[in-house]
Amino acid sequence: MFTVSGDFDSANPQQDGIEKITGNSFIFHAFSETAIESFKFDTKISNNSSENQSIKLEIIWSTEPFSELRDCFYWKHTADTDWTVIPASTALGRSYINFNTAPGTGILSLHPHYGYDDCERFIASLDHPALQKEIAGKSEQDRNIWLLKASTLIKPKPEKKFLISARNHANESSGSYCVEGMLQWLLSDDPLAEYALSRHEFYFIPMSNPDGVADGMARHTAREYCADLNKTLQWHKDNAPEALHDKSLNVYYQMLDRIQPTHFMNMHSYLFKFQDELYALSPDHANRLFKFMPNQIEFNKIWKTKIHDHKLLPTGYCHESAKRSWCK
Repeated sequence: MFTVSGDFDSANPQQDGIEKITGNSFIFHAFSETAIESFKFDTKISNNSSENQSIKLEIIWSTEPFSELRDCFYWKHTADTDWTVIPASTALGRSYINFNTAPGTGILSLHPHYGYDDCERFIASLDHPALQKEIAGKSEQDRNIWLLKASTLIKPKPEKKFLISARNHANESSGSYCVEGMLQWLLSDDPLAEYALSRHEFYFIPMSNPDGVADGMARHTAREYCADLNKTLQWHKDNAPEALHDKSLNVYYQMLDRIQPTHFMNMHSYLFKFQDELYALSPDHANRLFKFMPNQIEFNKIWKTKIHDHKLLPTGYCHESAKRSWCK
């Protein structure tokens, strides 16, 4: 009746972590390379019958913390244009899902699926005179790490350099969707976008951790000897020196040094239903953003602000470098 696949870009678990119990009942053993977080689930489900059928899933997570947050999944059938929310019940280290699906194939995810192949297709689709595309480097497994620049600046020096980065952490797919939306707006015929491009430079790192994304990681670049791209080189020297060789880590910080942004936004994801978190250097930094992106009360979403020194994060690395030399 159903077949389930873990053999595709970004899958977690992979095929050896999927047990078929009956024709419509499966157990999944999700894996995580960290001892705390297990926030990655991506599987393909095919209803091979000619009518709607119910499928029953049990997911066994490799970690127990935050079990209560793994109660909401996303389903997209190939015939659908958008994701559907699929609720789940939870127990410690477990999620249980039962839902109906039409004939054909779809993807069920804890975070809406966005793989390495999706990023490659999106970048290939971009064609605009204001956009420059560059492969800034390669990952350990020889995947592309892209750097995109959008600007129509004629003056020798931009007023501001904006850098937007996504997918430090492999499972956090919302950053990829945000990058797509930002670029589509910047390259549109909106007069405000044209004005911004004429005065500033906008840089995008759409997928800083392509190996982690493609291999179904939760946070890091690999299962072993891996880097956390949301930590500085100094943090790795002190805590994970075996990861200093990681090509994605080194390419990432080379791009930060090269771009020298005046403004840097690093996109992440949470599973909280009714709040979005902003890590900001000061209340003033947060309030500047909130003027343009206020609480979305109509969607039951509010901001939660954390004032953070960012010293161990790439945002802090850029801020400290700017204070020393970049903005002189």
